[in-house]
Amino acid sequence: MEIIEIYPNHLYAMQYEDGEENEFDRLLDEWNDIEKVVNFMDQNKIYLSNKEIWGAELNTEDAAKRVRIEAEEL
Repeated sequence: MEIIEIYPNHLYAMQYEDGEENEFDRLLDEWNDIEKVVNFMDQNKIYLSNKEIWGAELNTEDAAKRVRIEAEEL
């Protein structure tokens, strides 16, 4: 296992010996896979009603789009 510096002095990611990429890159790939995000949101719909996290109650598709936009910004 190795610690990879993503943004110096701010953000680090783990690189596991058996992993092809570090965890930051792996998660960004998952967050950009709209089908995976929609499936996750469908399985966890109860959390989409939490206005403290999302700012408003969201449906599955809107939440998935927001995740993808935020992943792109990272």
